[in-house]
Amino acid sequence: MQDDSVRPQFAPLYSRRERWRLLLWALVVTGLLALLMITRLLPWLNSFLPTAHCQTIFGINGLSAVMLLMFVAAPLLLVIFLLVFEGPKSWRVWRLKQTPLPNEKVMKPTRYRYGNRALLRPIGFLIVIIVLLGLTVWAFILVENISDQITTEMKTCPQSQISPE
Repeated sequence: MQDDSVRPQFAPLYSRRERWRLLLWALVVTGLLALLMITRLLPWLNSFLPTAHCQTIFGINGLSAVMLLMFVAAPLLLVIFLLVFEGPKSWRVWRLKQTPLPNEKVMKPTRYRYGNRALLRPIGFLIVIIVLLGLTVWAFILVENISDQITTEMKTCPQSQISPE
């Protein structure tokens, strides 16, 4: 018979019903976001992109606005999403030096890790956040440099395609 202190401890598991509930919730949210994108965002982009360089959005050249949306806003939203949903968890792991956290349920059998080994997760999280923020700043600088070149092309737009500010 083995002593409890020597035996590896495992985090509690989600029940089969809880796993199905989480999967269903994730599918519903993903499906709604995909439906919103297909019915609203993509048709708008399809009509906007052919004349984007001739239009302005809030005083910004349309093509620059699209590039800012794709290369700056998207990674920045990902950083915000990660900080809101994973940041507090990583902070608690950092403070307790234990992963998974006490009484945190997991999908598959997972041993508790303590000490410096448990800090790998929050350190990895911090690296991901720093890299995404670095890419966002770099993309912003690139878009700003490119947008200076784009403003000269607005002169080639027919007057009927230029949107009023």
